[in-house]
Amino acid sequence: MLAVIEHLPTPELIFEEIHRVLKPEGRFVFTTSRKQAELLMRLCVGDLEEQHESYFDYERVRQLIGDLFEIVGYHTFILGLNQAYCLQKKA
Repeated sequence: MLAVIEHLPTPELIFEEIHRVLKPEGRFVFTTSRKQAELLMRLCVGDLEEQHESYFDYERVRQLIGDLFEIVGYHTFILGLNQAYCLQKKA
């Protein structure tokens, strides 16, 4: 899921549904922009209030996934303005 989750009003429901359909130890990879990218995006896009529902950081993702997944990979890219997560469904 590339640059989608920040546009969704209820990301916790997405995590629950992905958990439901994944096989045990299945993986879910997603990317999202970091809050630090907001200034640059405002210069390029303008009004972000209608674009992004929320921003995520490592701790917020950990809270949202609860006991459903573990974070098995995390990287920032494009000068640290974006981030990629790899979650694995717990067995």
